[in-house]
This record gives sequence, structure tokens and C-alpha cells, in this order.
Amino acid sequence: MHGDLNEAEREMCDMQAKRCSANAPIIDTGRTKGHPLTYPRWTRTLADGREITLTELIQFGTYDGMLCGLPGQFRDEIEYRGKEALRSGRGRLPPHFGTPVLLTPQRFVGEVTRSDGSSERWQRVGFVTCIGVFESSEVARDPGECYSSLVAVWFQDAFGVPTEPWVLTQIDALDWTRLAWDWTP
Repeated sequence: MHGDLNEAEREMCDMQAKRCSANAPIIDTGRTKGHPLTYPRWTRTLADGREITLTELIQFGTYDGMLCGLPGQFRDEIEYRGKEALRSGRGRLPPHFGTPVLLTPQRFVGEVTRSDGSSERWQRVGFVTCIGVFESSEVARDPGECYSSLVAVWFQDAFGVPTEPWVLTQIDALDWTRLAWDWTP
């Protein structure tokens, strides 16, 4: 069966793991407020003063599967990729997560010159599609619930938490009271 190790391979893996464990540098991070695998969490304070936490982040290449051609060659790239990202957000998360919110992406445009001298315009959005679940310990509308959450979809050029100012500005400006859903575990 694929993935099964024979005795020699198992011994070699064990030796490598022991060597790595013995040689790994120790980094003392001091005392933490919470579990060492969850702190520090990515948090943000919205314009209305509400603190939100990014609790789930799904990312994938926006142009994965594009075999040839130029992005935006035959269609509005923001409209097309925006719809695809929203559909993906709905499909990858449970239905009770509510309707995802699409943050306005940046539109990158350019022109490519071909070897025959002709040129063609292109447009694209960020290389990475991001679907983030944000939570707040404050409810949005229903005082009978305990928490509120919101799913946002955006595009950026690198994998990782949002760091680009134009994305952070839109996250800060989210109308949480109107867009988030309330829930109790």
C-alpha cells in the first residue's frame, strides 16, 4: 500500500526525527495568555470599535487551472473572479455561515507585446483568493445570541493573513451590524 514504510525506511525516519529534535534550537517565548498554538490571534478593531478575530482562512490560487491565454482577455475579470470567489466561499463553508461579503478588489491592467509585434491588453485581480471567517464576542443584532460572525472574500498577491492596506481598510469599514449573523454555540 502506498505510504507504508518498510523497516529500514522507518528506522531512517526515526533517526532523522531524533537528530532534528536533538539539534533544534530552543526559543523561549515567555509566558503567554492562552494556548501556545492559538496565540497570538489575528485581531482587528473595526471603525465602530468592535474587535474581530480571524478564526478561519481559506486560500487558493486565483488563476489555478488557467492553462493559456491572458486574464481579462474576454471578460471583466473583477466581475468574473468575484462571482467565482463568492460561489467558492458558499461551497467551502457550512450554510449557517451566511452570505459571504466581497471586498472590492484592485484591478491590475497591462499590455503584452507578442513576438509578431501585435499587442493585447490584460487585466487581473490578486493572485490569491482569500475566504476569511471573522468572529466577534459582541452580537450584531440579536441580544439573545452570544457571538456574531461574518465571511469576507478578497484577493491579494501573497498567501497569508491580510496585510495590504487597501484590504485592511475595507475590513475596518465593514458594516458588521448589517452584514454579520448572530449565533450561540
